[in-house]
Amino acid sequence: AHGDLALVNAREATKDPYRGDPKCTGEKILAWFQQVVVLHRTTRFFLKADWDTWIHTTRLEHTLRTLLATRQGPLYFGNTLWCSYSLRNFQPCG
Repeated sequence: AHGDLALVNAREATKDPYRGDPKCTGEKILAWFQQVVVLHRTTRFFLKADWDTWIHTTRLEHTLRTLLATRQGPLYFGNTLWCSYSLRNFQPCG
């Protein structure tokens, strides 16, 4: 109803005795970013947060406006914690 859900081509995190637990945790995030930059090409900001994350929207807006004033082009702002991914097939590789 709100257009805030996305169906992406990615696997759920699973247990893999050879790679540690869990495997593929970042796959959905990568798939979401791949989809959102195509479907919403003119959108200035995208936000990805977990359900239990509190966002100080006033401070975030100020920070983003400050960053955009000094920079042109795409900008990633945040913290990413995952293993390396193969550019060929977007699978975990290390």
